[in-house]
Amino acid sequence: MSPVERLERQLAQAQASLARAEARENLACAASFRATLGGLTGYDSAILSGTRRKADRKGTEARRNAYDREAAATLLAVELAREVGALGRQLVRARAEAARVRFVRTDFAGAVAVRDRFGWHRVVRVNTYSVAVETGFSWTDRIPFENVLQIRVGDIA
Repeated sequence: MSPVERLERQLAQAQASLARAEARENLACAASFRATLGGLTGYDSAILSGTRRKADRKGTEARRNAYDREAAATLLAVELAREVGALGRQLVRARAEAARVRFVRTDFAGAVAVRDRFGWHRVVRVNTYSVAVETGFSWTDRIPFENVLQIRVGDIA
């Protein structure tokens, strides 16, 4: 299985988990709304002030449990949404890496410049597995063939 296929499968599973978590969050939100008008988000401070005419231990406990369930469901949904976003970004990078052209030594015949992730560099010589490029100093840097993104052949204008 290729890395792209693996990431696609992981992303699909994470999206399904996120959908289930969002459904649970909606149910928990509805339950906390029933426990106190407005639930956790749109509550009236007079209702949740804690002032009661008569102590109701069971009612208070049920209300707090409903709030705890809603908060836990929301945290899980947020965490899964982050995971889905991260997997989506990883998938984009993996697809770009899979589509990238791989160069071999014969591709560098007549090369005058190469581009890597840092930009374009003037070619000094082509080695067996790397390209030596100019720096602004008295030495050259080596760029392995697998790190080369583009090759410019011909005269540099």
